Amino acid sequence: MMSLKVIICEERDQQNWDEYVSDHTYGHFMQSWAWGVFKEQQGWRPMRFFALRDGAPCGAMQVLTRGVLGKECLLYAPRGPVLDMNDLEVMDSLLCAVKSYYPNGITLRMDPYVREGEIGTDVFRGLRRLPEEWSFWNCPKYVFWLDTSGGTAQVFDAFGTKQRNQINYPAKRGVVFVKGGIDDVDDFYRLMVSMSLQKGIACHAKPFFQKLFTVFCNNKMADISFAEIDGERIACGMSLRFGKKSWLMYAATDENGYNFRASRAVQWDMITSALENGCKRYDFRGTATGRNPSLNDPGYGVYEFKKKFCPEFVVLDGYYDYVLRPILYKIFRFAEVFALPLAYNTYKKVHSFVDRSHVAKL
Repeated sequence: MMSLKVIICEERDQQNWDEYVSDHTYGHFMQSWAWGVFKEQQGWRPMRFFALRDGAPCGAMQVLTRGVLGKECLLYAPRGPVLDMNDLEVMDSLLCAVKSYYPNGITLRMDPYVREGEIGTDVFRGLRRLPEEWSFWNCPKYVFWLDTSGGTAQVFDAFGTKQRNQINYPAKRGVVFVKGGIDDVDDFYRLMVSMSLQKGIACHAKPFFQKLFTVFCNNKMADISFAEIDGERIACGMSLRFGKKSWLMYAATDENGYNFRASRAVQWDMITSALENGCKRYDFRGTATGRNPSLNDPGYGVYEFKKKFCPEFVVLDGYYDYVLRPILYKIFRFAEVFALPLAYNTYKKVHSFVDRSHVAKL
């Protein structure tokens, strides 16, 4: 009879963890060991629950926790869990382990990296499926996936003629593309702030990018691209590789970069890097729209930009809660549905103003 147990991972388990998660169909970089390290620097505490059947990995769930309401804590498994979604025994064992480990947990939020309708509902029985199409603090439900399994030529040929010309245009004007690394965070941040000013959107503070670069460059997961003209960096992009998938993280262009139309070419440079490293999917992440994209969507410009690379619009399965403390959960949900949107919009306005004040120092 096969035995199933769930262990709490220690440092020595990192390689086994990443090998299992990165190779899994539902594996995502937010379930990587490195993402837990990075989020710990942002104030979250990571804990990794690893299911083993006769010693072989069969399920994984990295849980991030943050204290709220005194001793109580909120649990979040970004893009987790990672397992065969038909294996109810493993799912139940992971949830049981989480519940036992966190007696003060309010709820465990999950947003698995699974297409809507791809799996049955049995694996999520007993969980609360949320009706929201969007979350202010979780991963987006609507994403763009670019299938890169056919190789570079097939991907590029699928673009429209105008898109291909736009990608080739900067090189004809003398723009060159170079790879960056851990020491290039200053240039990257300068371009991010420049775009923030042009678009009127918020930008993380510099320490955020310093930590991001340090963790993922050291773990050899980061692909950083720059467009340069006469030695001046005018556009940049960052993606993360994990297994056979790559994810767009950030991209930015300054005014000169717009003049040279460098943004699409930088994006293509990151896609070709993913292809060269054997990736079968390039995930553009959120579409910045609803299920039915509309010109009225605030992020429609982002949607249009990503769509030109001919990715598939994918609807993921959404958000699930494993409720641990019913009364406190009701309070949490009230705050999430009604108070968080107001706080988020206020934060964006204040944060954008604060970030703009940094420009004079660049």
